Amino acid sequence: MTLTFDEGSLKAIAKKALDRGTGARGLRAIVEELLLDTMFDLPGRDDVVGVTVTEATVTNKQPPLLDLSAKRQKKEA
Repeated sequence: MTLTFDEGSLKAIAKKALDRGTGARGLRAIVEELLLDTMFDLPGRDDVVGVTVTEATVTNKQPPLLDLSAKRQKKEA
């Protein structure tokens, strides 16, 4: 499984950390907060091959994008 952060998400995470006045621990806390629901959901799923954190994930609290395996997508079609 891969975890990807798009460029907009990285800038938004860095801005949040700067606004909070935190260092590396603050960055970790922000990322953990963004991925908390996903971290609990993924162990029960076998169809997810990747997770992408977008700027909208950081700024609008939208869930990260899940990349589904091609095998699973064919079954749903």
